[in-house]
Amino acid sequence: MKAIAADDTRLDGTKRTGLGPGLYCETPVRLYVTDYLLPNLYFHITTAYAILRMLGAPVGKADFMRFLLPHVRQADRAPADGGVSGQA
Repeated sequence: MKAIAADDTRLDGTKRTGLGPGLYCETPVRLYVTDYLLPNLYFHITTAYAILRMLGAPVGKADFMRFLLPHVRQADRAPADGGVSGQA
């Protein structure tokens, strides 16, 4: 999968999205990504997760959070701030 840099010029364009027969909308690509594409992606991932759980598949929160594995550390005790670093 090709990475998209935050300064990618394609994000400054316009996205045409079909809405059914004879209907479409045109939005800035950045708006399309943040307000349509990502919420739609998360909706479908969450729905698939719920269906798998309903069918008895052994999936859990850790299956969604594998990207955190390189950053996991063992603490001697839980932080007083509930795990939020830099908060009072």
